[in-house]
Formats: sequence, structure tokens, C-alpha cells
Amino acid sequence: MSLGRLAVLLDWEEEGRRHLHAALRSCEDQRALPHLALTHAELASAYGLGSRVGREHAESAARLARRLGMHPLVAELATQLTASRRSDPTLTRRELEIAGLVADGLSNAAIGQRLTLSERTVENHVSHILRKLGRTSRAAVASWYTSRRTP
Repeated sequence: MSLGRLAVLLDWEEEGRRHLHAALRSCEDQRALPHLALTHAELASAYGLGSRVGREHAESAARLARRLGMHPLVAELATQLTASRRSDPTLTRRELEIAGLVADGLSNAAIGQRLTLSERTVENHVSHILRKLGRTSRAAVASWYTSRRTP
């Protein structure tokens, strides 16, 4: 788990998630339930509570921590989950569609051609998406979009 935490801290997200998933498997194999709850919480943080996967890990951690009487962890997760629900960005149907095409690697011009929109209109949509998500790049939008649809 420590390697995963360090990798995430260094912005090596994929490497960090890989280590955290390995820690999760080890905790499950050894039935180390307190560590399992903590690892789920770390994975929630690594994926971000704005993603479905992150929320699922947070909810698993909270259920297990509640069962084990890990009250500080339960309180922390409840606070984070509540805050993430309040701040979950709401994109319009069109913005979600465009975010998906951005995630597919299409340029503004290609998106405009596909949706019969002007390139400037697509540019405005992408700008709104970036602002609503609090992101600064198309790659970050693609990452957000992909993480919300990952099982």
C-alpha cells in the first residue's frame, strides 16, 4: 500500500493504482480487514470521488470500516462522499457527448464535422466542459470521462 500511496503522491497515477490493487488483493487473501478498508479508501482517493470507481471504493471502505468500528475513517469517508456529491459537475447531454468524443481523441474540427457544429461552437463546449470539471486540458477531460465509465 505504501508504494501505491507514494506513486499517487508523485502523480504516477497508473503505477499507484496498480500497487494499490495489488495491496487490495493481498489484504483480501490474508483477510486483513482493517487494512482492506484503508486500501479501499486509498483507491477511492487515487481514482477520485468524482468517478464511479472512486465512489465505489469509498463506499466499500466505509461499509467495512463501519463494521469494524473504525469511526475516524467512517467519518472522513462520509465527509468526502457528501462533499463529492455536492460538487459533482453536471454536464449537459451535448457536453457529455462532446467529452466522449474528446476522450476518443477527436479534434474540435472532427467533432464539429461529426455533430454538424461549427468548430467555434465545439470550442465553446470544450471550454465549458473544462470550466465545469475544473480541468485544464483535453487529456484531463478524457481521463475524467473514462473514469466515470470504467466498471
